[in-house]
Amino acid sequence: MQTIKTVANQTLVNLAIQLYGNVDAVRELLELNDLTGKMALDEDLAEDEIDIAYSLKPDVEIIYNPDSELVDKKVLEELGGRVFADGYVVILLLIDNVPDPYCAYSLRRLYTKYNGAAVRIRRTSDDSEMDIGFTNNELDTTSLLSFIGASEGRVVKWYDQSNNDRNFTQPSSSLQPLISIDGLNGKPTIKYTGGTRMYIPSSAGMFNFMHNDSEWTMNMVMNQYYPGSTRALLTNNVGNISNYGIFMAALSSERVTFYFPRGGTDISTASNNGLVTGITLLTATHANDNNIYVRRNGAAFQTLPIALTAIANDATNNMTIGANYSGGNANTIDVSELMIWNANKSGSNDDIEGNLKTYYGI
Repeated sequence: MQTIKTVANQTLVNLAIQLYGNVDAVRELLELNDLTGKMALDEDLAEDEIDIAYSLKPDVEIIYNPDSELVDKKVLEELGGRVFADGYVVILLLIDNVPDPYCAYSLRRLYTKYNGAAVRIRRTSDDSEMDIGFTNNELDTTSLLSFIGASEGRVVKWYDQSNNDRNFTQPSSSLQPLISIDGLNGKPTIKYTGGTRMYIPSSAGMFNFMHNDSEWTMNMVMNQYYPGSTRALLTNNVGNISNYGIFMAALSSERVTFYFPRGGTDISTASNNGLVTGITLLTATHANDNNIYVRRNGAAFQTLPIALTAIANDATNNMTIGANYSGGNANTIDVSELMIWNANKSGSNDDIEGNLKTYYGI
């Protein structure tokens, strides 16, 4: 339970909508609080009467349950957040509505309980580094531009907003991707080109669930330039059949392939043409029915049969974005957001994809 204090002219209906997103929560507020006429601003209401349309006195302490089954998160999100009596608004962010990602990366804040930075940037003029955080849940581009000045900003770290500390990093200055404040439909993005790439340290065994029989979901917002040949999107394998892991790549035929080499066994599947070129919201879910369900821009695109089996082997390399870990299959791609769940989140497609499509104008 939590408490707030009312402000002038708030009614029970106001509170129910502001705190729960649901007018039906009036009953719960009445059960949790003594809100008879003695708390009403209007003196015509008897002390033992209740009228949900009457304004309450200011500074009345109200108990409410933020975890109640009556809370309608979609309504609260549309309202812009949970409105407290002092006027403070807690914006409900994507991970607030769809919790517990395995890892989550973005250039906007995704989670109200994440208090870290978005990225660590290196200024190319003198190699100074600085963490860049958020202003009003957006990337703090004012601080970013002030820091880099007339030079370029290269990404040293892309922080994991799941609070699981699975950060992408690139200590080598020559391999660090470029940050752009408006490169993807006017939103900030990270630009990978010419072999620039980032990886999650010590992650060879972290993502085994993606290449065995476990369920998982991945969402990526990207701008894939025409690949010309096989270009890595996300991989902890170099694309060698004798190794283990996932090799997700864009192909010259403008399609995406999910390739799961198994120490000599080729287990792979590929999508139809027309999937990945241009600004795309790519969603992929491996379900327990031996299929990968691929979605493009919030709509079902293709069901890809792939029968994975449980294995003990770790992937060959650290999880890498922009190229494979050794630099092969280098991509030309802008990436603004990436989330991975070690669970089937297809039941939350509307919440996840709706949020991403609205924010990025897809």
